Amino acid sequence: MNNHLFICKPIDDILQTSIIAMDGIGEGFNSVPICGYVLQSVFMEMTGCLEQKMKAICWEIATNDDEYRYELLRNNLGECSTYDDKNKVFKNLVKQILMRSPQDELSIKQEDYLTDISKRLDDIFKDTNLQQNNAKCYQEYLTIPRKYFSSCVDYDVSFDNSEDAKINNNLFGYGNADNKKLKQIYDRTIYHRNTIAHNTISPQRNLPTLKNIRDDDYIYENYFVRFTILLLVDRTFVNLFKQYRHCLT
Repeated sequence: MNNHLFICKPIDDILQTSIIAMDGIGEGFNSVPICGYVLQSVFMEMTGCLEQKMKAICWEIATNDDEYRYELLRNNLGECSTYDDKNKVFKNLVKQILMRSPQDELSIKQEDYLTDISKRLDDIFKDTNLQQNNAKCYQEYLTIPRKYFSSCVDYDVSFDNSEDAKINNNLFGYGNADNKKLKQIYDRTIYHRNTIAHNTISPQRNLPTLKNIRDDDYIYENYFVRFTILLLVDRTFVNLFKQYRHCLT
């Protein structure tokens, strides 16, 4: 698969594959621990796929911009896992689009992306053993994205071609008014990713603590919420990259 196809392929296809894999297990009690393992494994695959997409986007930009390639090779690209890493790629991609297409407006419609994501997740998980064995988390997911995300993703930005637009745009906001709630949810998601990847839970006992569970933000410790924020990032970059490719033609 070439870079273009890989970048534009939505990562929710990974979720669909997990449903197919779980379909033959049934809905008995024996499927409960397997569901937990599958959700964790799919989550790790999705975060890894996003990281590789960021690197693929950087290499695509470097192929068409000598100065960017020079800077890219001079500096360590990193894992492209954290919000700051992805935001840096986002800024560079927006800058390239505005530089190559100064007469066009660049629209980022994350509210529309979120509506599509909610429908897509409903279609994928409805009446599956992954949903039934995680009924409480699934019910929270049905409330949380609509109640919190819809109020967080409250902008539909058309970037102008000014220097401020090139410099100050952010993945979860515009200008210096970064969307703190979305960034917080994303940071918690990546923290969970690191916890799994480095197995930091095994040497510790009695986690999570009662204090953590009582925290209002503990509602975000939910795989369906994590899938939502990852898909939101993916939709944003896929649509931006398609606009970037259009600028090259």
